[in-house]
Amino acid sequence: MCIVCRCSLEEVRKALQERMQRWQLIERICAFDIISNPGLTTLEAQLKPVLKKGIARVQSAAKKWTPI
Repeated sequence: MCIVCRCSLEEVRKALQERMQRWQLIERICAFDIISNPGLTTLEAQLKPVLKKGIARVQSAAKKWTPI
């Protein structure tokens, strides 16, 4: 019984470690903390300039586009 519990615990530990590594990679790609973040307000403030640039680019491209 103890061996089964130990094996199960090891599987859970490995799964959690793998998930933590995935989230850390996502954080590096996104360039802001997700796991231990300062709150939604701060995350939104960090994202707004990026989103505004993206929206401005799309709007600019839409103005230049002419249908055939």
